Amino acid sequence: MTREFPIGQTIHKIGATTGWTSGQVERSCVNANVANSPITLLCQTFVRGLDVVVDAGDSGAPAFLQSGDENVLFGIVWGRTDVGEFVFSPLEGIVRDLGRMSAIVGGTIDNSNGNGK
Repeated sequence: MTREFPIGQTIHKIGATTGWTSGQVERSCVNANVANSPITLLCQTFVRGLDVVVDAGDSGAPAFLQSGDENVLFGIVWGRTDVGEFVFSPLEGIVRDLGRMSAIVGGTIDNSNGNGK
């Protein structure tokens, strides 16, 4: 089962075009059709802010939660909607599709299965 994000939870992203923006979860674990494509991405999360939170060039940005002095990575931004939401793929689904992953963090390798274990 994929983790759903609570409606109203604040999610941040740092994109190449719009920089650091944030918004609230509007919809969680929604199957999303990619425009002009037969592709449907399963269990995606939609985030909407008060101003422009995403634009072309922001794809690949981290979607994360600020928790005290730490940031918790939730997923990767891949798109936007006509009403200005950004859409991200939760890490859990990415790990499920790609398998066990490693990340370079501060020059060290952190092996993770997407659940912090």
